Amino acid sequence: MGSAGGGGGGWNDYTEAAPRAPEAEAARAKARPGAAGRAGAPPFWAELADVASTSLGGRVLFASDDWFACADMLIAPTAPVFSPSRFTTWGKWMDGWESRRKRGAGHDWCIVALGAPARVLGFEVDTAFFTGNQAPRLSVQGAFLPGRGAEDDRLVESREAARAMVVVPDGSAAQGGFCAGEAQLVAAEELGSTEWAELLPMVPLNPGYEDIRHNVHDARPADLPAVTHLRVNIYPDGGVSRLRVRGEIVRKPTEFCREFLMEGGVRLPDLAAAENGGVVLGASNAHYGRASNIIAPGKSLRMDEGWETARNPQRPAVLRLTPEGLLDLPVEMADWVVVRLACPGEVAAVRIETTHFKGNCPEAFTLEYGAFSTEGVARAGELEHVLRGDWVPLLSRKERLSPHSEAEFAAARGELAAGARATHLRLRIFPDGGVARLRVFGKAGPLILPNVSGPSPGDLSA
Repeated sequence: MGSAGGGGGGWNDYTEAAPRAPEAEAARAKARPGAAGRAGAPPFWAELADVASTSLGGRVLFASDDWFACADMLIAPTAPVFSPSRFTTWGKWMDGWESRRKRGAGHDWCIVALGAPARVLGFEVDTAFFTGNQAPRLSVQGAFLPGRGAEDDRLVESREAARAMVVVPDGSAAQGGFCAGEAQLVAAEELGSTEWAELLPMVPLNPGYEDIRHNVHDARPADLPAVTHLRVNIYPDGGVSRLRVRGEIVRKPTEFCREFLMEGGVRLPDLAAAENGGVVLGASNAHYGRASNIIAPGKSLRMDEGWETARNPQRPAVLRLTPEGLLDLPVEMADWVVVRLACPGEVAAVRIETTHFKGNCPEAFTLEYGAFSTEGVARAGELEHVLRGDWVPLLSRKERLSPHSEAEFAAARGELAAGARATHLRLRIFPDGGVARLRVFGKAGPLILPNVSGPSPGDLSA
């Protein structure tokens, strides 16, 4: 697909009536990204993490020219901003990557190293605020180049050293005037990036007006185990605010980050973490904050770094309580998010965080798990496939949530089902609200890769 759409707002999938589960789940699944028949629906990969983001370890190794605006901002996790009166010695300051008006042969390009090998499924190109100076066209190529840490470090060091040579009259750090020197060009060209696989052919870019700035494209399938590096080409020059590379990180279980200390000193990995390969498949609603934020690295620093749904309009006009003191709401009234774990595993503990959600924290939550086979299921249909499957309670009961807090539950204490081997988890929040993070600690099993149309990381499972 290739399309350009307007920005702003979240995806609100509330229905006019609340049918009973599982029909309610299936009905909502059809309204999620990638579903057939929904006009203007985002692609199925829209909820995935940005695997090029600096928050996941992505970095710019080289840029042919970033005279007006530094290419590093192309993969910044923050939204671009505009400052009408901000200028530098070299021209107008812009939040993104902007090269000079080219007066020689060729076009501008940069090299981005992903934080980890990943399946790349789609691109979001944002030209925000570049309304007369946007790059007219863009393409993306990719390569699988494992084990290049030291070589990549040297490219970054060379780039930083060259930028440090730019002189500013007042002695402050330069904010522009950057272009690659001969030594940098030679080092970058040794990568042979002009021959890398084409993930996104040359596409036109709209100017950065609010209603047309977002350019959304599927990634082309490529015969690669995974993608570790990207070459981003702009034709012939100009500016791009952000490039979001939607995908799924692929790590061997032996490489998972280990965070949770069990009795006896054993450390267990977070099986849901995006940096380990956990994936949010979809959510009932993500009006104020992306559902994939709940598996993002680190702590949430602000409310908008978590997952927040709209107020559920199907709530009763007058709320009633159960004998246990919780809101009397059917399960169909809950919002939900489905997470595919980085690999099948036995869940030992979970931690749920409502950091910064003080007046909009859910009242309560439940957790369910499933062990689902996706063999023969297209990646775009995985969410609907698992929603129709048999789910089992992981949490022993519906638990109350407290605002701006953390709560931990463990199988060893009888709070979670014992021996729960899962591939997917479903978090329900009652009736709506925000969750900052969900951590799922467990014993990792063998890596089983889903059936995808696109880059297949087959030999990474060894």
